[in-house]
Amino acid sequence: MPLWVSYLSVVIIYSYIHAAVFGKDLFLLFEQIMVGFAIISLVLYCFQLFLPNIAKSFFSLFPDTNEGGYNFLYLYKYFYEMPERDFYSGIVRNSGCSWEPGRFSIMLVYAVCVNIFKNGKVSLNRNLIILNIALLSTFSTTGIVILFFEYFLFTLSKISLPRLLLVLAIFVPAGFFIYNLDFVSSKFSDQINIFKNLDTFTQHLSYRGEDDPIIALERIPSIGFEFKNWLEEPILGYGYWPNSWFANNVTEFATTCGGLMQVFSVYGLILGAFFYYCLFRSSQNISKMFGNDRGYIIFVITLMSSVAYPVFGVMFFTTIWFYGLFIIDKNKK
Repeated sequence: MPLWVSYLSVVIIYSYIHAAVFGKDLFLLFEQIMVGFAIISLVLYCFQLFLPNIAKSFFSLFPDTNEGGYNFLYLYKYFYEMPERDFYSGIVRNSGCSWEPGRFSIMLVYAVCVNIFKNGKVSLNRNLIILNIALLSTFSTTGIVILFFEYFLFTLSKISLPRLLLVLAIFVPAGFFIYNLDFVSSKFSDQINIFKNLDTFTQHLSYRGEDDPIIALERIPSIGFEFKNWLEEPILGYGYWPNSWFANNVTEFATTCGGLMQVFSVYGLILGAFFYYCLFRSSQNISKMFGNDRGYIIFVITLMSSVAYPVFGVMFFTTIWFYGLFIIDKNKK
């Protein structure tokens, strides 16, 4: 049995067990856990910001992640180097319990969604405030953009002219402001430029030496390369990265980072389409379980998250992906 098939089987079994055992409480527990991680991250983040020398001495007592930081009990990653992706205008970004800020922001986005589902609407409460502050401290383009659309979708309920005008009056200026933040607009423009010059970019990668570390491509180029991978094996997919067109024809020193197109390129058109159908069904059923009529929310959040990071195949997120199929009784727990 191919390695990727074995891994997929384990992930699906894991997802079923968690959905069957915890039911609706799975989401409520996730929100509480993420609120706890958010509080811990904010405390240690402030410690790092305001007492940098003491913080560096303290965190250096813990294992080096070999990625420019120290791992504090798997609760917080402290960065001791200043690569561009981890700092904004000289201010360190909050990576929380993850290895980097963007992935932490994705985790927080789902927790925000659960909080809104639980309360029936967007309403200020302690948990929501903590989650939002932690997410903003990541300075993550992905997380902030998804959070913006998440609030937009939850706010735009019944379509009427006054309501539409009110929503536009709030979200259009907010969207303009977010896009014009340096770390948002520059990232989009840089990645689009890379995508326009893929030939030059891939040629540069091909000249990397054997001792150079493997790098992950940026979001937009990743979608382009995974689309090319899919074109080479449209029905069955490449299954395992060393079998992909990119690894065999471009370079073995780089991999793609996002999972949006990867579901199709890895598993092929038929199985990939089935997996996305499962996600849509689960999104609808989870919304119904919380008495919410926006059955597309989790589906949209997951698609947007997948642009930057693989979501399918990640243990907890895959439970969400299949939850609506595993739990037949939507009122369970």
